[in-house]
Amino acid sequence: MLRFLAQFLVALFLTVTAATAQEPGQSAADPALARSSVELLIDVIEDDAARTELVERLRAAGLPDEAESVVPTDPPPEDLSFGRRVALVTQAAAEDFADWTTSLARQIARAPAVLDGLSGGEAAVLIDALAELALVIAGTVAAFLVLRGFGKTLYARMSRSARDGGLARTILLFLASAVTDAMIVLIAWAAGYALAILALGEFGQIGIRQTLYLNAFLLVEMAKVAVRLVLSPSATALRPLPIPDRAASYLSTRINLIVGIVGYGQLLIVPILNSNVSFAAGRATSALIAMAVLMLAIGLVLRNRRTVSDWLLGPQTEDATSPKGALAY
Repeated sequence: MLRFLAQFLVALFLTVTAATAQEPGQSAADPALARSSVELLIDVIEDDAARTELVERLRAAGLPDEAESVVPTDPPPEDLSFGRRVALVTQAAAEDFADWTTSLARQIARAPAVLDGLSGGEAAVLIDALAELALVIAGTVAAFLVLRGFGKTLYARMSRSARDGGLARTILLFLASAVTDAMIVLIAWAAGYALAILALGEFGQIGIRQTLYLNAFLLVEMAKVAVRLVLSPSATALRPLPIPDRAASYLSTRINLIVGIVGYGQLLIVPILNSNVSFAAGRATSALIAMAVLMLAIGLVLRNRRTVSDWLLGPQTEDATSPKGALAY
């Protein structure tokens, strides 16, 4: 299409030049030569022989193709050295950190205005919601704790079996423990749904608050399943991290607490406040939850920084050149 347009413009230029280059005497003597350039162009287009001859002349004149007419103007990218690449990476990291710091400072400065959305009636709304959800919460948690008790016994057996087996057997038992833990959560979640549909309210119907709680329970407990897979507090031989049982239990309890606060807060409490109080109250509650989790995480890091550093460095022997002086887990 672009080539045809170029040919058309060149033909138009040639015909206009031919029409305007006639001598004045000839133009006055022959009225046929005074026709407009448009009429001449129409004659050339309608005549197949003339059109073919014009195209051949244009080709003979050396009209460049589309691929030949495109001349790259940008120079090829230079082969960056290792030092330059490191500088670019560090520059990007510094800029990202600066952006994150600016965003955090902006949010902290905006926190008092966000907290103004709390009106003081949020506690009463949450108490009413918890009273409405009491039976569903009790039934779901009871089913989960019973199944979880059987699961811990099964995890202990899997751990003993993995301790006496090879790598392939350990991997299979690890996957089996993951599936078992997830099935426990799904069964408890289904039990809560059955209780809400069959025993509470009208038969076959479930309230929006019950749905919010059950969905939050499913997502939060599935997140805790992922934490238990990494730390495995009940199965030492299935633990992928080389940490002792006490540390695994400690970390699992604290991380699960953070997951529970964030999950139930954002998926249950905030939606209830949004629908029953105001969106400003929900936004303020969300900010409070974020600040509480941040302070909890900072406290855990400051409290355990020496223990973690000692674990990372490992026990140091008196002979630093001894092979036993390397990292020990």
